[in-house]
Amino acid sequence: MSRRFNLFSFTGLTLAALIGLIAVSGAHAAEPAAEASEAPATLRIGDKAANLSPEILWLRNMLVPEFKQGTVYIVYLWSTDSPNSMGSFPQLHGLDMQFREQGVVTISIAIDMTPGGFEPIDVIKSRAEFMAHTVAEDRGTHIKDHWYTPTGYTIAPVVFVINQDGVIAYMDTKLSEIEDVVRQVINGDWDINAAIAEFDEIRNLEARMESVIDEATTAATKGNWSRVVELAQVLLDADKEHYYKMSMTKFMLNLTKLNKPGDAYQWGYVIIDDHIRNDSTMLVTMADTILFTPGIPFRDYNLARKAAERADALTDGKLAQVQNALAAAWMELGDPGKAIEFQMKAVEMAPTTDKRQEYQAKLDHYLNQSPAQ
Repeated sequence: MSRRFNLFSFTGLTLAALIGLIAVSGAHAAEPAAEASEAPATLRIGDKAANLSPEILWLRNMLVPEFKQGTVYIVYLWSTDSPNSMGSFPQLHGLDMQFREQGVVTISIAIDMTPGGFEPIDVIKSRAEFMAHTVAEDRGTHIKDHWYTPTGYTIAPVVFVINQDGVIAYMDTKLSEIEDVVRQVINGDWDINAAIAEFDEIRNLEARMESVIDEATTAATKGNWSRVVELAQVLLDADKEHYYKMSMTKFMLNLTKLNKPGDAYQWGYVIIDDHIRNDSTMLVTMADTILFTPGIPFRDYNLARKAAERADALTDGKLAQVQNALAAAWMELGDPGKAIEFQMKAVEMAPTTDKRQEYQAKLDHYLNQSPAQ
């Protein structure tokens, strides 16, 4: 199986994170273990979905031990190790609310990406308003072995649409196309043969591009960031929709490693309206990088604001991280009133006590900087 492209956190801009963006998978799908021979080596659109294991701990709402004939399911695999999983819950909640009356069952299942320190219940508590759907935790490795590893993806989230016959109609690492897919599956209009053909075409593309990814990984390991940018563009030229996250690799490296803020910002204005326009995590990452990363010689606060506003629209104004970025951008743009308004929202929406304290400290700072009312 070829390497799959997945989202990786930019937090800290560490070398490992940048390599993670390039070496998108870093491993082929594992062969099934001898004692679990029923686990598939690969998983693709058109395959029968495996039942959900009795090892699952059902944390919220209905139990779904098996898929019922005639019912459509959205299955979302997430991990506490993946910030990208956390950022997608508002969108998943919106899909659940939209399709619930039509009988669609939405299930999110927490999987343990790195053994130890796995507390999904804390995430559920902190995001309770986005957890009206069925929520479960994989207490063993059944979901990981049967649903996750065989896809070839190595970074969560992964989302599936299961049709009325219990067949995987669609799978991807992002939710941006799920709404249209679910609607077509419900109406019987989804062309699964075309989806299979497109899926196989993407895997063939990935196989062709594997040598480019290998070279980019090697260049990143050696700190040859100019070459990484060149190879990111090669991937974008090959298929900018599939490799769209490489647009952010190019932006980040120009801004933080190559000391080319002008090139970075010129490119940034292009990609927020094109490559990353539907990815709230990428958009808020751009905003946070411009606003908060140390050592940047020039900060384009207007670009940060635009990226954060687009992320805010995609998440229905319900993510504290986005509110925090909007507040900082407006403060730097000379509007403390708006900064205070958004920072108050960030404090209110903060998912943890630590974050609430951090956002409150910023709010106090903005209030002290604001002209007396």
